[in-house]
Amino acid sequence: MKSYIVFSDIHGDRHSFSRLQKITENTDGAFFAGDGISGLGDFTNKPFYAVKGNCDFVGEEEKIIQLEGLKILLTHGHLYGVKSGYLRLIYRAKELGCDIVIFGHTHQPLIMQEDGILFLNPGTCSLYGAKKTFINLFISNGKPSAIINEIGNWL
Repeated sequence: MKSYIVFSDIHGDRHSFSRLQKITENTDGAFFAGDGISGLGDFTNKPFYAVKGNCDFVGEEEKIIQLEGLKILLTHGHLYGVKSGYLRLIYRAKELGCDIVIFGHTHQPLIMQEDGILFLNPGTCSLYGAKKTFINLFISNGKPSAIINEIGNWL
């Protein structure tokens, strides 16, 4: 089984950044769904996939990643209007034939299945959320599962 952390919307929160780095030491890699990308630097020496958010000035706006036999769409979500609903993002995922979609922007954690696609929004790990959250993504024999966690419950 492979394990990854998924986080988003760090918005320069250095304390959360250092805690996430420590959590990543015990995983196979990490995904970042935007807003704070310029502060990440060399986040980890493990596989690390990141996109820019609406508050970032550098980076790609979306990536397609082939991993463990799965096709993953990584995007911030603002281009798909996720604060108003997920329909545009669902259509995009279907268009691309994705198994997993990782997005952020809403600062609200979410794990949702729609038409066989796993949608993950880790929430925020910054001061801009009621709770600082991230997601543990597990992939075993091509099957994904995920759990929402609070950073305060780790380390």
